[in-house]
Amino acid sequence: MNICFMDSGVGGYATYLAFCALVAKNNRKFDLNLLYFADFFHSPYGSKSRSEICDLMCRNVEKILKTYSIDIFVLACNTATACAIKTLRARFPSVKFVGVEPAIKQAAATSENTLVLTTTATYYYSSYVRSYLDNDKIYFLPLTSIARDIDTHINDAEFLLHLTHQLLAPYLCHNIKNVVLGCTHYNFLAPHILSLLPAVRLYEPSRAVARQILSLIHN
Repeated sequence: MNICFMDSGVGGYATYLAFCALVAKNNRKFDLNLLYFADFFHSPYGSKSRSEICDLMCRNVEKILKTYSIDIFVLACNTATACAIKTLRARFPSVKFVGVEPAIKQAAATSENTLVLTTTATYYYSSYVRSYLDNDKIYFLPLTSIARDIDTHINDAEFLLHLTHQLLAPYLCHNIKNVVLGCTHYNFLAPHILSLLPAVRLYEPSRAVARQILSLIHN
C-alpha cells in the first residue's frame, strides 16, 4: 500500500512520525511505501484563499498520481483539510483521503481556558473551528505566516523560542490551561510553549490521525 503525506512544509512530519510509531508498535506486518510531499514553493497556505488552496491541492494530487500509484493521501495540514478535502474526495473517488482537524473538542471538554493556534485560513474556512467561536472559554489566535517562519528556522531553537514568546505574551495573564496546536507546523513550537507555560496541556491530533490511517489499512 502506498501512502502519501502532504503539507506545505515540515509540519506534516508530526503526523508522519506518529503513524510510523504506531505501525512499529503494531503486531501485524505491513507492506507499506510512505511518501512525503512538502509544497515549499507555495508555502504558506494559511495566507491564501480557499479557492487558491483547493486548486493547489488538486493540482498537487494530480501531479503525484501521474508518477505514483497512491492508495491513501494524508492531508497532514489543517488548512488543506478545511479548504480542499471535500473537493479532493469528489474529484479522485478511487483514492482515500485522510484529513487533520484541530483537537478543540478534547480541550473544550475540560471547560478551562483554552488558546487555539490556527492559520488564518483555517480560522476563516474551517466550519469545525468556527463552531467553537461562541465558547467564552476559548481564545483563538489566527496566524498568517508563522508556518513559513518555522520551515525557515526549523533548527534555530533561539528564534523559535523568541517567536513563541511574541505569540503567547498577550495571553500570559489569561490563566490559559490548554493550548491547541491547530496547525501541524506548530508542533515544533511545543517545547517552547511549555517552557513559557509549563503547566498547560497541549492538544494536537497526530496520534488520532495515525490510528485513522491504520484503520483504513486494516479495512
